[in-house]
Amino acid sequence: MAQTRSKSQARSKSQARSKAQPKNERRTFNNTITEFEVSHVHEFEDSFGETGYYFTLDLGFVTIYSMQALMNKDGDYYITFPSRKGKDGEWYKTGYIESSALTDSIVEAILQS
Repeated sequence: MAQTRSKSQARSKSQARSKAQPKNERRTFNNTITEFEVSHVHEFEDSFGETGYYFTLDLGFVTIYSMQALMNKDGDYYITFPSRKGKDGEWYKTGYIESSALTDSIVEAILQS
């Protein structure tokens, strides 16, 4: 039989967790991504007539679907994560890649596929 908790018990557990680990604390992950897999690459043409690519990025410990590689005004590609529409009607990205070396490696893998 499943255990049930009252709302106050659930709330107190939740409050205990939030005291132990502040919500806005940034945790560092001292691990370097050395391997990844790019799959499900689909070429498309954007509204400016430039070639773009949809793809899936598998980092081994997490898989990110619906990513895009788009060309900027200088002819270089950049990577975008999936975005979500906010309550205000604006679109917001769900992530970004800080490493330009990783971005370059991903774009190279996309163009070779």
